[in-house]
Amino acid sequence: MLGDGVWILPGLVFITILEATRPARPPGSYWREQFLLDAGAFAVVALTSKALRPAMDALSSHFSFLRPSTWEGWLPLWAKVVLVLLVADLLEYWLHRAMHGFSKLGQILWQTHSWHHASPALTALAGYRGSFLQRLLFGACFLAAAILFDLHEPIGLATIAAISIAHELVIHANVNIGFGPIGAVISTPRWHRIHHAAEATLQLSNFGMRFTIWDRLFGTYTDPDSVPADFPLGVPDQRHPVRVVVGI
Repeated sequence: MLGDGVWILPGLVFITILEATRPARPPGSYWREQFLLDAGAFAVVALTSKALRPAMDALSSHFSFLRPSTWEGWLPLWAKVVLVLLVADLLEYWLHRAMHGFSKLGQILWQTHSWHHASPALTALAGYRGSFLQRLLFGACFLAAAILFDLHEPIGLATIAAISIAHELVIHANVNIGFGPIGAVISTPRWHRIHHAAEATLQLSNFGMRFTIWDRLFGTYTDPDSVPADFPLGVPDQRHPVRVVVGI
């Protein structure tokens, strides 16, 4: 569910070509100063995902007793996939929001998440900066939703993995592509880019990972048309690289 890296490569190449040909913002010195760093970060994420898989499988088995058997038999696979995507996204919304909180817990959670916000130029590749603990926490949201709705079918899990990987690539991409009416419900690059702003007030909005509905419901929605198009991005992270990668 977290992805293995190999799944991501074809889509990453395609999105990178779009970023070079239809950029939303001028790339500036990105390719010279940041690309190799982000490529290394991507490799770390791919290895992290592989390392986390046994842990997530063990957790799934350990908490399988929480799986309601009543779903089995009458809830079709497509419905379970949709429900898992929605509920996991709701859990991720609140986790993501907590990571930006000002409480003691928020400060601890921010350590797992700050590397994701460190890039001054947001691209699909830069979007894969994610600490070990961050990916464990977001993966646990999907695991909880999958257990709740008894989603264990390989095709269902593969579908969710493919959707999640593709969408994570798209929303962080530096591309100038219109999404039409779907952008009112599904998070888009232009919408999500606001959350990666250097300005703290903008960061405290648009927390939804795949859907905009939670931000609309809970008052954290910022309309892309309401902010300048060229706001600065990124919050520098000066911690030791090992702490950054682990998330502590």
